[in-house]
Amino acid sequence: MNYSDLSAMLGSNEIKRIDAHTCVEVDSTGCISVRFYDTRVVKHFPDGSCILNTGGYHNASTFKCMNNYLDLSTKVHSNNSLVICTINSIDYLHYDGMKIQPDGTTDAKPYIIHELNTKTDHRVSSMAEVIQLIEGSTLEALKKLWRKCRFSQPSIAYYAPLKFIPMILPTAKGNEPWYTIAQSRLSK
Repeated sequence: MNYSDLSAMLGSNEIKRIDAHTCVEVDSTGCISVRFYDTRVVKHFPDGSCILNTGGYHNASTFKCMNNYLDLSTKVHSNNSLVICTINSIDYLHYDGMKIQPDGTTDAKPYIIHELNTKTDHRVSSMAEVIQLIEGSTLEALKKLWRKCRFSQPSIAYYAPLKFIPMILPTAKGNEPWYTIAQSRLSK
C-alpha cells in the first residue's frame, strides 16, 4: 500500500480502525500512519516517502502489520535476531526511523556490508567497496565468502564475475533465492 491507497481507505475520516490492534490515521501535516497497538509502525507522506518503526517489537505480528501497509517491493523480516528490510530485492539493516524514498532509496546500510564486516576479515563501508571486493576476488576467495555469508549469497551471486558463477551454481539446490539471480546474470 502507498499514500494514495491509505488516503482512499480513510476517505473523509481522520482515523479508521482496521482490527482490535490496528488503525490508520491522518495527522494535521497530511502524514498517514498505521498504528499497531501504540506504535506507529509505518508513516506514509504525501511525497511518497515512508518511515518504518518497530517500536522495539521485533516479532512476527509487528512485521506482518508493517508488510500489510508497505509497497509490494518492500518487506520487513528478521534474520538471526536482526531486522532486515528488503527493498526491490536488496536487503538493508532496519533501524527505527528508517526512511524510504519514493524511488526505493534509503540511507540504511545494505545487509551485505554488515555481514562481510562481521563474518570475514574484509572491512567495507559502501556498496562500491563490496562490488570491488567481490569482482576482484579469486575463485577460492569467492567460495570462502560464499560459505561464510549465507544470507548475502544473492548479492554475492549478483556481483560475482560471470566466469565464476557457473562454478558456484553446482552448490545450489535450485530453490535458494540467489539461484535465480545467478541464473539471470548468466543469461545476459
